[in-house]
Amino acid sequence: MQLTASNQIDVNETFDLIPNDRESGNRYALLIGINYIGHSVGQLSGCHNDAQNMVEYVKDVHGFPEENITILLDKDGYTQPTRENMLEAYKELVAKAEPGDCLFCHHSRSRTLAFDLMQEIGAPDTLPSHLSLACLLL
Repeated sequence: MQLTASNQIDVNETFDLIPNDRESGNRYALLIGINYIGHSVGQLSGCHNDAQNMVEYVKDVHGFPEENITILLDKDGYTQPTRENMLEAYKELVAKAEPGDCLFCHHSRSRTLAFDLMQEIGAPDTLPSHLSLACLLL
């Protein structure tokens, strides 16, 4: 598996996606990959791969049920990651969550847009702007 990141990650360091006190809650994930298919400038090549690898990771390693995973990709066969679709997906994710649940969001594209959208639906403005991953615990 290969993942790309805007910041260096020490893969030898332990990382708990689901803290021990949240193991019994529901797990929901929203994974977005935008390669800018068809754009003449700025087309990317790894964002779909990142999102699809994260699907397997959250399912296989952290036990996220497939029915609780939403994926948006700018390619045929997937819900397109338009601004409207992304906002709706974030709203749906937050609306179905209950205390004790874990919400995992991965946006492979522009981290600035991901946080702008999350703040637009009322997510805390204290999220670190240098991260492209966020795990929201309710």
